[in-house]
Amino acid sequence: MRTILFAQVNDRKEDILSLLMRTEGQLALSDEQMQEINTHLLVRSTEEYVQKFLPETLQAVCGRVSMEGATQKVLPGQEEYAGGRCHMGAVTDKLSRDAVDALAHRLVQHAKNRYEIWHPRKSEKACDEMSETVCDRERRKQQEVLLGVKGFFEQAGTGQKNRQSELLILNISVKELLAHPEKCAVFETYLDTVNHKTYTAERVAYAVLPEVSYHPAKPNIRERFQGNGKTGEQSEPIPMADVERLLTVLGRYDIFLLYQYETGADTSAEAFAANGVLPYQRAAAALDKHAYAAHISCCYPNLTAPQEGLYIGAAYVASAMLSAGAGEGSVTAFPKELYPYSGQTKEDIAGEKYGCLFVSETPAAGWAAEPHMVMLSSRTCGCGQGTYTIIKTHGHKRWD
Repeated sequence: MRTILFAQVNDRKEDILSLLMRTEGQLALSDEQMQEINTHLLVRSTEEYVQKFLPETLQAVCGRVSMEGATQKVLPGQEEYAGGRCHMGAVTDKLSRDAVDALAHRLVQHAKNRYEIWHPRKSEKACDEMSETVCDRERRKQQEVLLGVKGFFEQAGTGQKNRQSELLILNISVKELLAHPEKCAVFETYLDTVNHKTYTAERVAYAVLPEVSYHPAKPNIRERFQGNGKTGEQSEPIPMADVERLLTVLGRYDIFLLYQYETGADTSAEAFAANGVLPYQRAAAALDKHAYAAHISCCYPNLTAPQEGLYIGAAYVASAMLSAGAGEGSVTAFPKELYPYSGQTKEDIAGEKYGCLFVSETPAAGWAAEPHMVMLSSRTCGCGQGTYTIIKTHGHKRWD
């Protein structure tokens, strides 16, 4: 099952546009062109993602970040920084695994004392309030993509036995794609090839879109943390207008778009426990009337990465669950987020099924003692007769 990820993770690597611009004017891609795209951009595990996209910046990406500050872990085979860039030898499978574990090791430790590990020991602190060394936005973004990719494959492995999950890392910004009609056209050539023509075995079923703007008029409060000056516009959250345009493109090829709002305290499980569903519905109100509203779902809340000061994007987890055939009521691979739910939030949960909603407390019998998060709702943004469409009955095929 193939999912595409809209994330620019390494501008020194090939991206979908650099590979496709050579195909301008073609009606479909050739075997050789498809193979080249898969060679550069397709990953089937977290280790393969690290090997293909992160070798030049592995040390920066895998430096351990905590609420108290940032420290770097130099892994075997790495040399010291020179000119702000990490030069290193061959990236072995073991080194890749070590690099991933250096950042996300706590995600696999919840079999013991899971509640204590997952519960924040201190009150959550917005990343914007941290020091520059901790909250360089570009590093944080890369770390959270890595956590998201790891979360995707960890969750996919939990639910799948005979189906291989694949991520196609587009390695581009949505803004760049949409700003140039000729680039968008060749991207659609790829989508048309795999979803409508000869390469249907490589069909794209889902797309993950992280970092959508949660506050339409939010000031750029992270500006002072941009550090090297290279992050620029590509690191800014994606405005809802661009989400609508992207949905129009993907909807034509029957691709289901799963998006999450920008990470931070406002979109965390703690905030959801206090504020409920309504803020997410308000932020996505424009999508309810979109022509392809039945092809998109808001995924929330983002999950906290224990002791890291980072978040695991809800869209990564939801896409893995759906591609594995899971639906409403399915248990995730991740432990509970232990926050007290307000009375209003419990009413919201009981009365409004909206988007891909992860909860750790539900009114359903027996779930309160479950040691994991549950995907209580798996609905689209399309609403008919007051009810949002269930994703499992979406047009591709039933995943039962």
